[in-house]
Amino acid sequence: MVKMKLAFAAASVVAGLTFGGALEAQAAPVTMPDGSVFDPDYYAQMNPDVVITVGNDPAALYAHYVQYGQKEGRAAAAPADIISVMDPTAFDATYYAAKYPDVAAAFGSDARILQWHYDYWGKAEGRFANIAAETQAVQAMAQAKAQEATQAKVQQQSQTQIAVTNAYIHDIYDLVNEERKRDGRGKLTWSDGLEAAAATRAKEIASYLSHERPDGSKYYTVIADANPNKLTEVYGQGPTTPQDMMEVWMKDNGFRTCLMNDKSVKIGVGYYCVNGATYWIALLWQNS
Repeated sequence: MVKMKLAFAAASVVAGLTFGGALEAQAAPVTMPDGSVFDPDYYAQMNPDVVITVGNDPAALYAHYVQYGQKEGRAAAAPADIISVMDPTAFDATYYAAKYPDVAAAFGSDARILQWHYDYWGKAEGRFANIAAETQAVQAMAQAKAQEATQAKVQQQSQTQIAVTNAYIHDIYDLVNEERKRDGRGKLTWSDGLEAAAATRAKEIASYLSHERPDGSKYYTVIADANPNKLTEVYGQGPTTPQDMMEVWMKDNGFRTCLMNDKSVKIGVGYYCVNGATYWIALLWQNS
């Protein structure tokens, strides 16, 4: 059936070229808001009952499709399998005249002249040779827009995550120093180097919740030349806010002892959230 329709379409174009007669310009397919195509000529041909009701006016046919046809399961254009086997470079004079009425008004609807226009000017101007070429272009544009939207969403989420992470790790820093002050301990200074190491460890404990690293080495190897007498690690998983995490740490004797250690002088904090799960790290550095 597909081959018969294609053959008929091809025969129509050939006939126009052979006799040099003017091809009557039909209504051009319309690209709908969702990126799909509405072909009024195809719609009229396949739905004679609709033509009896609303006539052949393209606008009326389109309005019928939007209001009723789509819900009734009527096809807006030739099936995709037909379009998919059409050569997008093959010239369709009937389509061209209908799609570009400015060209038809200036050059008429003679198939040979229209193809000459397309070859010399239309192609360079971005005009389409047939419905298949237009459909491909519409689909490519829709796909590009979807990719752009996805990339923009990912970028926005990334920027949001960076902002949240930055706020949370400094909240932990402030909360730790508040507890140390309340406990009569000295204030810890912030270390960018410890922050970078803590960020690495936060991601590592997301896959292996332990003071050992995924490769089996100890946590302190995250910093060159460190050892357990220099670097202390406190971690947590689950709490969604810095305040909640700090409360958990303060209720745990081991974590509290580490955070209140008088020998600690510097701190770096890491936070990582993945699939809704949160991971927290505090690395404290001792001078001796």
